[in-house]
Amino acid sequence: MSSIQALMEDNDLQHIVKNELGKELLRKELVLEDPLAQIMALTSLAPFSESNRECSKVAFIVYWGVNKVKTKEENGRADVLPMISKHEGKELAYRCLIARAFFKGALMDLHERRAAPKPEYYYEAGVNAFYSINEKEIGNHFKKWELFLQTVFI
Repeated sequence: MSSIQALMEDNDLQHIVKNELGKELLRKELVLEDPLAQIMALTSLAPFSESNRECSKVAFIVYWGVNKVKTKEENGRADVLPMISKHEGKELAYRCLIARAFFKGALMDLHERRAAPKPEYYYEAGVNAFYSINEKEIGNHFKKWELFLQTVFI
């Protein structure tokens, strides 16, 4: 393996590069053509996560949520909010994180108007769902990810 190949495959180096890209994105001095790469660069800035894998996984979850919002259902609403009776496992975990980070007002509205659970319920459901799909790092940092995503993306 050449030294350049070794550098390209070095997870620590990849994390450093993504981190620097994320800083440039926050200064609005750089815009990447690939939305997923842009999201990955931003999630790599999470100060509480030491895992490149965790940051990349959360980036994929955010990207998944963005695509869900862009693809509206027949009734004209985005299908991104969690429904305990309908979703489980990975889908429930992703939806709880996306909803708590970006759509907390919609969760509160559903609670007040439709007797859905309070937004706090989706915190516990999300943490438990991440544990059940063996994504314990995200489960352990769920609240921190929620706040980080709100800060960076909203």
